[in-house]
Amino acid sequence: MIDKELVRRVKKGDVSAFAELVEKYESDIFTYCLFILKDREDAKDLTQDTFLKAFVNIKSLKNEEDFKFWLLRIARNSCFKKLRKRKLEKNLNFYEEEKEIKIDEEIIKYEKREKLINAINKLDKKDREILTLRDIEGYSYEEISKILKISLNLTKVRIYRARKNLKKILGE
Repeated sequence: MIDKELVRRVKKGDVSAFAELVEKYESDIFTYCLFILKDREDAKDLTQDTFLKAFVNIKSLKNEEDFKFWLLRIARNSCFKKLRKRKLEKNLNFYEEEKEIKIDEEIIKYEKREKLINAINKLDKKDREILTLRDIEGYSYEEISKILKISLNLTKVRIYRARKNLKKILGE
């Protein structure tokens, strides 16, 4: 069933329709939170928190077709709020924490997975976020533009710059 119809059912009080949406998007939200936060427990907590917020506020969603993007915005806001709360925004050191995190092989499909992850972790949070959305989650430029609430051109520029920075790190 498509999101639009499921969201309409949820708005009418159908909890089973929301369970279908959770099942459909839980993995994507968890992966996104994990790449932003670099902590499995925090990613699990914020994934649950994202769906709780979505359930409570579903009636405020005006365009049912935008559910996926709305959900990712909730997750994004929650992740950055968590980062601010932990006071890690300025001096995140994801390189050391990566050794503790076991990332499923399906997330990264590159041969030199560990080197690539370490390089991604050295990027600033904006570059890391946009590369996660594009190259790991597989979102289109248009979808990323909606999620981050930036223009399509700025999305393309930021992806280009993030990839350029990643190549520079990999070349070190």
